[in-house]
Amino acid sequence: YNVDLLAVRWWQPSPSDPLHLAVTGWIKKELGEQKVASSVFALEGNSLRLVEDNIRYILGSLDGDGDGLPEILLGQDFDRLKFFGVKFYRYVLAGGKLDRTDPGIPLPSDLAVVSARYIDITGNGQKELAYVRNNILYIVSADGERRIYESNKQMGGSLAQATHNIHAGNKNITMELLDYTSLEIPPVAADLDGDNLPELVVPAMEKIAFGIAEGALPGVKKSWLGVIKFREGMFVKGSIGEEMEVPIAGLTVTGQEVLFIATEAPKFTGKKGNSHLLSFPLR
Repeated sequence: YNVDLLAVRWWQPSPSDPLHLAVTGWIKKELGEQKVASSVFALEGNSLRLVEDNIRYILGSLDGDGDGLPEILLGQDFDRLKFFGVKFYRYVLAGGKLDRTDPGIPLPSDLAVVSARYIDITGNGQKELAYVRNNILYIVSADGERRIYESNKQMGGSLAQATHNIHAGNKNITMELLDYTSLEIPPVAADLDGDNLPELVVPAMEKIAFGIAEGALPGVKKSWLGVIKFREGMFVKGSIGEEMEVPIAGLTVTGQEVLFIATEAPKFTGKKGNSHLLSFPLR
């Protein structure tokens, strides 16, 4: 069987530790068995050292102290029906190995850890949690209790998608019922307009509403960079740059520009599409 690579996230457990890569993988065997198979690697020089593999949880990381490097590594269980489960764990390094503990932070039950980002978007001194799930951007209060923003169904558009059988494991149903779940990249927090208040930059897209063939993933008609601001007590949605005809697969913001990767969807023949590194100047 093969392991499909779904998501890669940086993680630095402490300032004295090397950077780590948290890789979420997906296995779907011929007999219908499906499971998450994730791995964590340490970046040592120019090589990667395996810390642990065959982790049965979806992995995501958060920057809790605002230094730009995520020190929190979270695991989320797999749910056969919804893909993203409701059980969360935190991983810590102990003696060079991973230990699984309680998260120790408030997390909403519908969180997708792979697409999460802390941001004090309201300017109240407390970090809200933003994440994309099912093409909707959610922003949740710092205590994890209140959903303070919910976008329309146009966010994300990642090509990293897991096809799963929601009847898997049910011996009374032999027919497969396939669904797919996108693992979105996290939105990026950045002060784009120089007013000392952060905005959220998040990939956005419009899906192709027809022409979906069996075994093919739904396509993207167009994509763009969405921007969410909080001004005068309300959220304002905008965009930067131009619309594109390919999905956005990677995103970061430097002091001077927005860098993003646009990736063509795979062909029906199985041939992979090309990727392009693009930039949009901010100043």
